Amino acid sequence: MGELETVFKTNFGTIDWIIVFVYICIPVVIGIWVRKYITQLSDFLVAGRSLRLFLAIATMTGTELGLVTVMYNSELGFKHGFSAFHVGVIEAICVLAIGLTGFIVYKLRQMEIMTIPEFYERRFGKRTRIIGGTILALGGILNMGLFLQAGARFMMGVTGYANAAGAKVFMSVMLIMVLIYTVYGGMISVVLNDFLQFVVLSIGMIVGSYFAISAIGWDKLFEIPKAVNNQSWFSPVAEGSDFGSIYVLFMVIVSLSAAALWQSGTIRALSAKSPKIAKQLYAWSSISYLARRIIPMLWGICAFIFFSHMLIPSTEKAVIGVFQGAEPLKSPQYGMPIFIGKVIGTGWLGLLAAGMFAAFMSTHDSYLLCWSSVITQDIVSPLRKKGLSDKKRILITRISIVVIGLFLLIWGLWFEAPVSLWNYMAVTGTIYLAGAFTVVVAGLYWKKASSTGAIIALFAGLIAVLGIGPWTNIDKAFKLDEKSFISLNAKGAPPEIVNKLKELENEIILGKENFIEAIESRIGKEQAPTYDSLIIACAKQGIRYSITEQSMLDLKSKKLPDNIIQKLAPIQNKIFVGKENFIENINILMDKNEHPRYRSSIILCAADRVPWYLTDKFIGVATFFIAFAGMIFGSLLFPDKNKSAEARS
Repeated sequence: MGELETVFKTNFGTIDWIIVFVYICIPVVIGIWVRKYITQLSDFLVAGRSLRLFLAIATMTGTELGLVTVMYNSELGFKHGFSAFHVGVIEAICVLAIGLTGFIVYKLRQMEIMTIPEFYERRFGKRTRIIGGTILALGGILNMGLFLQAGARFMMGVTGYANAAGAKVFMSVMLIMVLIYTVYGGMISVVLNDFLQFVVLSIGMIVGSYFAISAIGWDKLFEIPKAVNNQSWFSPVAEGSDFGSIYVLFMVIVSLSAAALWQSGTIRALSAKSPKIAKQLYAWSSISYLARRIIPMLWGICAFIFFSHMLIPSTEKAVIGVFQGAEPLKSPQYGMPIFIGKVIGTGWLGLLAAGMFAAFMSTHDSYLLCWSSVITQDIVSPLRKKGLSDKKRILITRISIVVIGLFLLIWGLWFEAPVSLWNYMAVTGTIYLAGAFTVVVAGLYWKKASSTGAIIALFAGLIAVLGIGPWTNIDKAFKLDEKSFISLNAKGAPPEIVNKLKELENEIILGKENFIEAIESRIGKEQAPTYDSLIIACAKQGIRYSITEQSMLDLKSKKLPDNIIQKLAPIQNKIFVGKENFIENINILMDKNEHPRYRSSIILCAADRVPWYLTDKFIGVATFFIAFAGMIFGSLLFPDKNKSAEARS
């Protein structure tokens, strides 16, 4: 059994498959059953604006606690420990503040609008609505671009399926199930299923937490793992933390704007029975918002601790090293689902998997309906002079749902984000949120806000696209070492190919394209396409690490003891490929009690780093400030000459 097969082995059995299959049939039946109750557009999009408080809380929680939510939060916990909790705490405080004050949502519910761009038109005109709707749809669809990928990785991890091709199968099946009942039932089926899934998810989260903590033990849970830095494990602004103060500021801005204006959540407030219930919805939902963050993060922390102590029998290395690889199957996102699959027994595992699949469906149905309704209501309909009947609007919405679903499948299969899953979502969300938050706040609370300022602010949000570009990540380095050649022989590479590649042994090459060119130069362009994927898979790959003279100076400025810095002298100016390889060499040079304490600082000073102005967090913060500046200067320089009484109010 190979390394990955050993790591991926879980307790998922036949009975678990039966439980999952039976459960996922329920939403499809509900979607088909409620179709007869869809008589008008408001039924399809906002459930007739009839949601009472408890049902609104349940459906909002069901939507916002999606499987992708569990995955990106568990990844944060797995990579950053308890310091990741700041994201959940900030978000809960923002949601509670909105609930107590009614900031934005109370006035929007009073206006009885269906979508945020509808407000744009009432306040700033039709052109602003069309532009805002287009940017909202773009940002929203890109934001959910990796939902399918994350869902497939969870199912692969928990079921123990260690084959990259499995992602395509899981993604396709999961998408088909969601499309069927969302297209048929609209918001009514979404609300009913979200309520059902709220109950299932609540039970599943409690059961999962019990097994996760039991597998680790309370005593080990709060012990700082040897593989991490003491301070950064608990504080997001500690030295050596991957977060930092700019990131915390980014989370405050994103959390407040998303809580108030993220369409899939705001649509619940717009569906509430009254503005008062819309406020209460946010106040009470702050509890579930905190839980949806903290519990998955806790699972990720438990998974990290569990795999830090678990060894691979064939190599006697800690399993945790597998999740630091560059290949998709070695992504940290697999850490939590594989851990859950190992510590929960058959039967209970099937129930939890069904609950997580429920979470996947509850988010997808709402998001698909949300963005398709924006396309219909805020882009297509305003462009039609004669307008559209409710029947045509529902048809266009259903077609949009299918088209968006197909895009998500293609995007999820081919795009690998250069940043973490949560950072990808925060940045793509900023494409819409930076402009929307600025425009809505100014439109509601500033009488001088103009349509020109609104359009400038909306377009400013597009700057956030830069936050998911390849420049936000360092190019990986590749090296063919002794283990690479052993792996090539074991996987059936022809001897003549292996011999030609010997010329590249231990040579470090930066960038995948450069590595492929080096392969072509050795084995020929005709044979390279046949073997390059295999060679890349067998090569050691990752970020370059090197202790340079500047690294030594940086370590001194961080006040590391001189005796620790001197111990690094034997590896000064040597280049290492991948964090795991670099850590192994640090561990050799230092005592076991020394390297955990100083390792984060050493890694930070040795790694290739992205300039601060190209980081996703800086681009995200800058986008919001540019949008606000655009609104202010645009409104003051180009005021609206003729405003309706409604606009002035």
